[in-house]
Amino acid sequence: MTTKYISSLFVYPIKSCAGISVEEAQVTPAGFAHDREYMLVDERGVFISQRKYPRMALIRPRIDRNVMTLEAPDTLSISVDLNDFSGERMSAKVWDDTVDALLQSVSINQWFQEFLHAPGISLVRFVPDVHRYIDRERLGEGIAESKFADQYPITLVSEASIADLNARLKEKVDATRFRPNIVVSGFEPYEEDTAERLRIVDSDIVLKIVKPVKRCKIVNVNPQKGLAESDEVLSTLASYRGPQAGKSGILFCMKAIVEKGTDRAMRVGDVISLPD
Repeated sequence: MTTKYISSLFVYPIKSCAGISVEEAQVTPAGFAHDREYMLVDERGVFISQRKYPRMALIRPRIDRNVMTLEAPDTLSISVDLNDFSGERMSAKVWDDTVDALLQSVSINQWFQEFLHAPGISLVRFVPDVHRYIDRERLGEGIAESKFADQYPITLVSEASIADLNARLKEKVDATRFRPNIVVSGFEPYEEDTAERLRIVDSDIVLKIVKPVKRCKIVNVNPQKGLAESDEVLSTLASYRGPQAGKSGILFCMKAIVEKGTDRAMRVGDVISLPD
């Protein structure tokens, strides 16, 4: 039997900006530490994303101890103090959810405005003492939390599923196109679709796999260029993972929540099992 294991881990400190490839990620009730902890909002407090601003993909966070450094092409870097919780408290909206957030400094907001050519946008931070509980109806007695992620905190995909998609594409893509937190190896294509749980064997972390991810035009954004290219990726997925294939939306990758193992670490190379 082929060994199943974690081949890559990613953390996305700012929603819809570039991710950080990590060797180890700390597991919290709301997903990975620092994941989607920050978010860009417009003047109304509504989140913005690569749907409207594909250049967000070029903003690269880097975390060193208690400092997050932000880098972008042809722009001086700027730093965010991860220990600074002094920002003004405000309401921010993620889809249908309204949550409390902390507004960041004027200089940081100006940096984003200038790079994205988007006057009026601001960086906000998730308030540490706030709990955003999600989808209680689907989860029943289970309790799941998220920060600024689109509903469920963890996105999972297998290398085999990406390889199967690439076999259908003219221009190949890698996992970063789909912004996963976890990439797994040793699976058959789309085996993750039918898994109920994923367990890290050595640390006994358990993730509950909840539902597939509905894909939108962001998958057509080249993360290396920060440009929306042709619709080949989305249209190809639609041809065999969309309504034409009897699915409710264009589905690729799976969403998961933390069921067990909070405050433990997940590492690249960890062997996994798929318990019932």
